[in-house]
Amino acid sequence: GERRGYKSIALQTDNGQLIRAFARAGKAKWPSDIMLRASPAIGDSSALAGGETVQRIVAGKVRSMFSLVKEKTGYEIQPSDNAVPWAVRMAGWSRERFKTAPDGSTCYSRTNGASYKGEVAHLYEVVMVKVPNETNKFKSKWRKGCWLGKSELSDGHLVDTPDLGMIESRTFHRLPESERWSSELVQSIHGVPWSVKKTIEAEKQALER
Repeated sequence: GERRGYKSIALQTDNGQLIRAFARAGKAKWPSDIMLRASPAIGDSSALAGGETVQRIVAGKVRSMFSLVKEKTGYEIQPSDNAVPWAVRMAGWSRERFKTAPDGSTCYSRTNGASYKGEVAHLYEVVMVKVPNETNKFKSKWRKGCWLGKSELSDGHLVDTPDLGMIESRTFHRLPESERWSSELVQSIHGVPWSVKKTIEAEKQALER
């Protein structure tokens, strides 16, 4: 909201206990003024028809990303995997930058005045990322990790590494096709987009309290 210049937003949800708890948690952490409201008709899914259309689009993109992982590694991503919310995030992030309107513009270009030109990889692709501010001369400045997208604010690459966890860096290199996929790295992602040091299971337990 704030990055778009909005000082207040309205967030409408259905009446599910978990989604309402998630919305309350988001309201508490978000700097903008958020008004929460439930679906106007209890049990009437048509009240959120527009939201359900977006949901179908996002779900389709997520399934495509999961299918690519299964095709490349043989591993089928599970609902409890930390990999899941990263796919949801990427679905929105990529649509904003690359989905074109009839006039050829994108949401990103209409907001920023220019098309997005940043480097990208496939979600979950194994890449080499440069560790920023590495001062130990006996340690490599490069780590292998799982590419999870880019920062909204800095456009830095977000790469989850086995030993350092999440690294945000301006510099990364893609590997040869034969080295770009690892089921082990997908399964061992450390955190979730809103809390890179927490697992999805820990977040779920916190919302259920």
